[in-house]
Amino acid sequence: MYRLINTAPEEVNELGFGKIDPSSTFSLAETFSIGLTLLDVATLSDSQNIYKNQKSLDYDILETRLKELDEKEEYSRLLRAIIRNMCEVAP
Repeated sequence: MYRLINTAPEEVNELGFGKIDPSSTFSLAETFSIGLTLLDVATLSDSQNIYKNQKSLDYDILETRLKELDEKEEYSRLLRAIIRNMCEVAP
């Protein structure tokens, strides 16, 4: 079974439509995965709760976490913007 930890939204959508393997553009999926990992590191939290089930993401939780990152002034504005852009749901 395919695990959804740090999986790109494009892949989650495809899996929700019954595809067995993810087939989205590799670079988009990797960018989202790295962005989500950086978000975890910067906020000292875990992204497992962003994945509601095998078919969807909880975009409200993701946006809440990104807002939490925006409030962390110990990170540069540029770094926060890079992480936010990497976690873009619909690039």
